[in-house]
Amino acid sequence: MKKIISIITACMLAAVSTFAQYNVGTSTTTQTDMFGNTATIHRDAYGKTTGTSTTGKTDMFGNTTTIHRDAYDHTIGTSTTGSTDMFGNTTTTHRNSYGQSTGTSTTGETDMFGNRTTQQRSNTGTGIWTW
Repeated sequence: MKKIISIITACMLAAVSTFAQYNVGTSTTTQTDMFGNTATIHRDAYGKTTGTSTTGKTDMFGNTTTIHRDAYDHTIGTSTTGSTDMFGNTTTTHRNSYGQSTGTSTTGETDMFGNRTTQQRSNTGTGIWTW
């Protein structure tokens, strides 16, 4: 009996340890300022700031732009999210620091099970991943 309990305990510990996650960093979002901007500060596992993302308020066309900067405050790219279409999809266009499109992310509406799918596409239109 002790042997069976020991085996079950070992299996449970092995299963739990496979789901343990490694901390690669954190992102902290500030409150919206008086101009409608929200800043997100990205830090590595040691607490060092690796970059920031500043999201502005939505413009009159329903687009929201986020500017991404590195730890030295250099702009490394932007993400522009459009308004939701009639099918419930929201598309975000990603651009590098030169303004060239690096790809898009399209997020669908939530299904009846509470799941939402996002599809990432490269700038050539090929699917990179879906989750």
